[in-house]
Amino acid sequence: MRQNANVVGSPFVDYWQPPGKSLSFFSKYMFKVARGDAWVQLNADNLLKSTRYINETSFTNLLIYGIDTPVVWRVTTGVRF
Repeated sequence: MRQNANVVGSPFVDYWQPPGKSLSFFSKYMFKVARGDAWVQLNADNLLKSTRYINETSFTNLLIYGIDTPVVWRVTTGVRF
C-alpha cells in the first residue's frame, strides 16, 4: 500500500490529488523452454481507485472536475538461455 498527496500549480491550471491509497498486484509464472528459463508476469496497478481534481482558471470561467485513476494491467514475458 502507498499513500500520496501532491499539488502542482501554474497560473491557470492546478492539479490536486487528495491523500489516497493504491493497491498493486503481481503474479509470476516460471517455466522451462528447451534448456532456458522463461516467465510470464501479470501486473495490476491502481486496484483501489482515487480521484485527481483539475482546476482550470481563465479570464472568463473557473472549472473544477475530477478524473478517476484507471486500473493499469501489464503482461511481461522473458526468456533466458
